[in-house]
Amino acid sequence: MGGPTLLLAILAGAPALAAPHVRIEATVSDDLRVVEGVVSTSDLDVAGLALPLPLLPIPDHDEWRRRTFPGAAVAGRQRLVPDGDDPHRAHFVTVLPDRGGASGRVPGHGLFANGLWHPSPAPDPDQPATLPVVDWSVTVVLPDGVTGVVGDTVGTGVLTWSGRAERVPLAVIPDASVHRHEVAGGVVTLVDHGHRRITRDERLLGIIADSWPAEEPLSLVVVETPAWRRLARPGPGVLFLSDRALRVTAPLWRYHAPAVRRGVLQAGLSPTDPWLRELAAEVVVQRLEAEHPSASPREVLGWLSWIPQIDALLYDGTLPYYGEVFDEPWPADPVADDLRQVLAPGTPGAVAARQLDKRLGDGAAAGIVDPLLAGVPIERAVEALGIRTQDLDALRAPPPAQELSVEVRRVGAQTVVELHREAPPDAPPEVVVVRVEERDGSEELVTWRTDAGPDDRVDVRGTRPRRVELDPADLVHQVPAPDGLRSDTWPRPWTMTLSFFPAELQLSDGRITAYANAILRRRYDTRWLVDLGLATDPEDLLRGEVGLLHYRGPLTDRRSRPVRLWAYTDVAVLDPGFRPTDQASIAVGASVGAALETRTDRDLPTRGGRLAVGLGGGVVPGADQRWGRATAAATGLAPLSGRLGLAGRVSGGIARGEVGHRLLSLGGSSGVRGIPVSAVVGHQGGTANGELRWQALRMASVPGWLVWLSDLQLSAGIDGGMLTGAELDPTLGAAGDRVTAVGWSGGIGSSWDVLGVRPTFLGLTAGGALWTEPTLALSAFPQIYVHLDSAF
Repeated sequence: MGGPTLLLAILAGAPALAAPHVRIEATVSDDLRVVEGVVSTSDLDVAGLALPLPLLPIPDHDEWRRRTFPGAAVAGRQRLVPDGDDPHRAHFVTVLPDRGGASGRVPGHGLFANGLWHPSPAPDPDQPATLPVVDWSVTVVLPDGVTGVVGDTVGTGVLTWSGRAERVPLAVIPDASVHRHEVAGGVVTLVDHGHRRITRDERLLGIIADSWPAEEPLSLVVVETPAWRRLARPGPGVLFLSDRALRVTAPLWRYHAPAVRRGVLQAGLSPTDPWLRELAAEVVVQRLEAEHPSASPREVLGWLSWIPQIDALLYDGTLPYYGEVFDEPWPADPVADDLRQVLAPGTPGAVAARQLDKRLGDGAAAGIVDPLLAGVPIERAVEALGIRTQDLDALRAPPPAQELSVEVRRVGAQTVVELHREAPPDAPPEVVVVRVEERDGSEELVTWRTDAGPDDRVDVRGTRPRRVELDPADLVHQVPAPDGLRSDTWPRPWTMTLSFFPAELQLSDGRITAYANAILRRRYDTRWLVDLGLATDPEDLLRGEVGLLHYRGPLTDRRSRPVRLWAYTDVAVLDPGFRPTDQASIAVGASVGAALETRTDRDLPTRGGRLAVGLGGGVVPGADQRWGRATAAATGLAPLSGRLGLAGRVSGGIARGEVGHRLLSLGGSSGVRGIPVSAVVGHQGGTANGELRWQALRMASVPGWLVWLSDLQLSAGIDGGMLTGAELDPTLGAAGDRVTAVGWSGGIGSSWDVLGVRPTFLGLTAGGALWTEPTLALSAFPQIYVHLDSAF
């Protein structure tokens, strides 16, 4: 046996360092909501244990709320009462919230808590980014008729588990199915709610077999979990796997595979420190990717980025499981609700692995991980690289608030490239990779090792580069610039998206509203864009328009802002079916407007609102016809409970002129929906709409043809409106100066996961008239609208 091998064997056989011991005896209530028990330890002050559950954040973003809570947004409760006679023993009560993911109870599915259900040792103040690892002895009494997972123990009745870890995973599932499989020389236990997922299991077991290191023993429990924001939540020996994981149209499921692979490795590898498991998992994944290279989703979709939906999918960050699918090193999920994120936030181990290679050379992270997986203590594993565990601890620390930027300017015959790092004075030095693309297509990678705090670097080049990009792998965590733009790439080229969007179909009279647009903006620009569009709607057979739009306010996702300002000019061919065009059918107009949008869920909003105002006017060349109008509208939504809510809209305006196509309309989808849009137009007035909305299905997974039904909303409402200076369609009755109407509406809205990937809305609304003054000769058949976004 050679020297290095002998050393590893000796070190692997060395006794493990002592860890505090914590014992838990607990009982789960019949409704799977309450966990009550006793925690005791002779090594820690039990009164100093942390209660993580109440620290879970409740997202403000409406869409993230819907992906987090199966009903109303609620917080969990946790209480710790020390035993007055014994300072090392306490009684605890945990009331779990109805919350998806591995952090609560989901009615009908079970209890899923990745260490959040029990009191936890608090991090050492000298190592705030490190979760303490302790020796656990746990006994949990389960209700009758359920299957439980405690640590990596699976069973019914009374479950016991002991082991060294930073937390104790717990799952309690009614109507569970348990399947054990021999994989890669070990055992994988799959615990599902209901029947077995045969296709998913084949894919999952294949991923595990291809990923698992031969030298590592495999014993893993995979719990199917109602998780709608994260594909995988690893705990020690247990992987909470989303019920959406690998549930996409083949072969797209392979883009879920990297996240699942990382979750499997982080849950099952041998290091007891979860941060070191992340570090080790990243090394194993990088090794596999080097052996079997393939195009990333971003590379595959890049050539389709001219499609607005693809462009938004790439940049706005709202795609479900965005960071995991696009392999972003820093978590993209804005809701930090894992135990480590709550108690010991810091730099992820996966980022640290890449940073080690960047700072110390390729293979540095593997130089630590390979001995670590062979059983060598971390203190010894880092010595071969000439670093200390304190250096690793520095990598764990939360990143400083820093921003990188690049400027390129011409000075005489030379080009000056200026690199800037804005950071606090105490920010540690940073290693930044700079990619320079030359005019001939060649690339150069330069390493910029900054000083502590703010720093600058100036390079003088003889030729002007085509592109300069700082930190192309996004390893440096940056705070957003005040204007939301990324300044770490030069230049920011103009990008264009092209689209055709059928927004609404009014089935009763076959009128369609559709748009074709070319959108131009600087890459990453969240402020300005230019809109070149064609449109058709009930008023215009065809309309061409050019608009300049400006957005203000804080970012609500990676691209959207709440305030929108616009200015448009247009030329339109007026539709004679809406109103006769006596002399000419060409209209030229212009408009300006502003809107404040506080709704953040694009499909099924339950809170927030919209306030908009607009001014417009124009002429019909060749005829003595002009118009001008001013409008205002407000929409508001308020939840009544988790699935029930109210929505209301009021709008009004004043219009002057002889062009009926540009007057106010009493009916249509934006007015009294039981009246055709062309039936009544007028000079001043307004409408009001109110709806009661109920989300009958929320984050379901009903399979269809290439799509999965996710959400279903039913609505019932009442509409009312009045116009003065009214002009009626002659077929509906006699003209009157004032027309008043009240109508009913009912609708169904649905969100579908197209190809299992992209949520897409489809809705249908019907409306009828209850009363009109004067009486209009309306069809008894209701007006029906098909629309691709929420009714209002």
